[in-house]
Amino acid sequence: MSSVLASGYGSSDGDNRPWRSRLGLTQSLRQGIHLASWLLAGQVAVSAAQFASSMIRARGLSVHDFGEFAYAAALVSLFAIIADFGITLILVRELSRASASPRPLLQTATGLSLAMAAVAVAAVAATLTALHASWLVTCISLLFCGQLVVSAFGAGPIAYNRARHDTAYEALGRLGQAATLAGGGWLLLQQGASAVSFALLGLAGVVVSLLPVVGRAAATLGFIGPRLDPRVAARLLSAAWPVGAGMIATGVYYYFDTLFMAALGQTRAVALYSASYVLLFGATTIVSVLQSAFMPILSKAAVVDRYRFGEACRSFVGVSALGALALCATGPLAAPYLLRGLYGPAFADAVLALRILFVTGGVMFLSSAFGTSMLALGKQRQYLGVVAAGAAINVALNFALIPAHSLNGAATATLLAEASVCVLMAWRLRRAVSGDALSASATRGLEGVLAQ
Repeated sequence: MSSVLASGYGSSDGDNRPWRSRLGLTQSLRQGIHLASWLLAGQVAVSAAQFASSMIRARGLSVHDFGEFAYAAALVSLFAIIADFGITLILVRELSRASASPRPLLQTATGLSLAMAAVAVAAVAATLTALHASWLVTCISLLFCGQLVVSAFGAGPIAYNRARHDTAYEALGRLGQAATLAGGGWLLLQQGASAVSFALLGLAGVVVSLLPVVGRAAATLGFIGPRLDPRVAARLLSAAWPVGAGMIATGVYYYFDTLFMAALGQTRAVALYSASYVLLFGATTIVSVLQSAFMPILSKAAVVDRYRFGEACRSFVGVSALGALALCATGPLAAPYLLRGLYGPAFADAVLALRILFVTGGVMFLSSAFGTSMLALGKQRQYLGVVAAGAAINVALNFALIPAHSLNGAATATLLAEASVCVLMAWRLRRAVSGDALSASATRGLEGVLAQ
């Protein structure tokens, strides 16, 4: 373990504050765990349901149709980033710091999210036309686009509840989504349903997941309808565009490999790789949960108490490092049993790719912690530069490795790109902290966190 845990940011050398003030690490960690626990409960249930749905699709559909479903999912997921474009993350940060009524900001955020969702849907439609996609891929993609439009209404309420540290309703919605996916998937399997029916089920799950969140926010603020205040929208986009561009770059190295394999006609490889990715996303569920939990804590501390920021950052990185070690130690060993047991012998050829992806997941824990800390400090442009570099590395490696090595080459490219992002993000965070107006002891502590 690095000095992340040993040399705490905010070393007490020369610190004369009362002992209660030195409990910032414990308080930040407890607060983060409290927020994460609700989100984790719901997200674990959703991940379990997605596991079940993926396995049901793998057993109920042909390998070709399973691959077509994965192709459509990757295509829409890439353009779905446009629909959010980092607005939710920036909104959480702004709401965590704001003292005025949040309603005007949330209304504009909802209107902006709907406008961005419309742009994403148009981009998907244009891409499907340009690629002469099959009827099956087109139908599934359009149903996935429906999820983007519905989700736009939840962006504001989700950010509002997270900023208020009220995540129980979001967890409840995810539990409802999990029940919809698992129960509906089982019924569809019994009926021998098509891939289009499974896509429609996904849309229903998103609707169910948002009902408690939107209802909770409406009970406090009233219904948050869409409205576009040009000045507020411009301010949000000005803060969010580096994050959104960074998310697009990240999406490139998450989805470009699948799309490239599909373009090369490697439909079976797409199916196997998709199954591996479902397992990876399930194993790294806690990454997004930790990001959602610690972002409001870090954002507030970055403005109000820079000493506390360092303590919270140390907690975040420490927990992430433990998650990385656990996944890297157990994932590769469990890979063959997971694929054969959950998906069947037809997916056994994906074992090596899954092992590589599990190691990638371990790296994701740390790169996410460093990246979230950068965003909390308001260093969006530095964040964008790092993820853009990672995307460029990934695309170049995909062109070099996938034609000859198929899904194993895709997994290797993803690992190398993610490792590059992790190292560069740690370096940029260290530079940002060194050049910022932090106390001397705090700066020494966080530099110790990143030194290893």
